[in-house]
Amino acid sequence: DAFTSSGATKPQDLDRQLKLLAASITAPGFRPETGAQWTNVVTIIINNLSPNVYALHEVALPQIMSGGDGRLGLVDIKDLAKLDLASLKAAVEGQLKTGAVEIALVGDVDEAKAIELVSQTFGAIPKRPLTSKVAAAQAKASVTTDRSVRTLCHSGKEDLGLVSLNWPTTDDKDTRSDITRLLLAEIMGLELTEVLREQ
Repeated sequence: DAFTSSGATKPQDLDRQLKLLAASITAPGFRPETGAQWTNVVTIIINNLSPNVYALHEVALPQIMSGGDGRLGLVDIKDLAKLDLASLKAAVEGQLKTGAVEIALVGDVDEAKAIELVSQTFGAIPKRPLTSKVAAAQAKASVTTDRSVRTLCHSGKEDLGLVSLNWPTTDDKDTRSDITRLLLAEIMGLELTEVLREQ
């Protein structure tokens, strides 16, 4: 729910670091060279992921579990080739121009000096809202009710495969329940391994 930029520097170079961070949201590098770099590297990414069943699973599962929410994953890795600099710009430019900005400085810096430097860099940006309003439907991600079997295809070795069983839970709300589920998953894994070895 946020774009994050960070940096590390020495106290005497804090002004340069803040100027660089401010420039990343006021003058992002949507240059043709960046688009050309993506065009060159996307084929390598697709070729590296396509034969790897584990990587394909990790990339696709969040989108499958969310009912096709493209923000969370990618079922067809070849769809990466459809993305370009224009689609990136369309996706992020509005928030970069008008979204709320939150700044955190940690380290051995003089507080008064830090406030002055932030006012000279981020403070020079046109006024923005204190919080960014995102439509509830846009911000929400939910687990799909479609429990059908999904098949993902890879270009790796024919004898390589992966089976993944997934279902919604109430995790991340109760530590005891989370640990119980993790133990159950380990037991199921051991049982499955034993069945596969014996049968």
